[in-house]
Amino acid sequence: MSLIHHFKKQYEFIENSSALFDLGKTNEAVRIATCLRVLIHDTKNSTSLFTLMEKKEVSKIRSTASSSIDGVKSFGFSLTGIMTTGNKNRVTPNMHRIAYDNEVNIDKWWNEIVFAMPEVGAFSRKDFVLIAANKDGGAHVDKLPQKYQKLQQGKAGITIKVGNEIQTNFSEMWPCLLRQLAWEFINSPDMLVLAHET
Repeated sequence: MSLIHHFKKQYEFIENSSALFDLGKTNEAVRIATCLRVLIHDTKNSTSLFTLMEKKEVSKIRSTASSSIDGVKSFGFSLTGIMTTGNKNRVTPNMHRIAYDNEVNIDKWWNEIVFAMPEVGAFSRKDFVLIAANKDGGAHVDKLPQKYQKLQQGKAGITIKVGNEIQTNFSEMWPCLLRQLAWEFINSPDMLVLAHET
């Protein structure tokens, strides 16, 4: 089986999990993370599919993250938004509703800070993907680091007021962020070319 066939398979997995996520199956976020790990993450014991394909240094992925978030001087989140229905707020992936849109090399995309709050610190795409894949049931189950437990419990320090209602629990932040990573990936020109290569 060729490497490009394996790429197409992972791309299709991400598309399918994205469609299921959009139907309310938010646990598909960990499947998205696992596919991204297979495609991108290199270790001393395993080689990513992009490296095997010799595409990691030359391919680009869309980034919809604000470059101003660094977790030191600036904090926030730009891959997800807040949708208000009545007096209830919920986190949603931005999808195409984006203020920022750049194509960056895979290494920058992987390591770019995409979420930072004083209570939990700064996180890259790599951080979110590897925790979901390696500890939250994508490929393995293990105890989550404390800062990820806070995110999963919705204790990230985000407070939003609508009318007289104050909401502080946004436990869906993590899966929605992973869904946005999938959107960036499957809608990147370089990835679309590879997905349709004959």
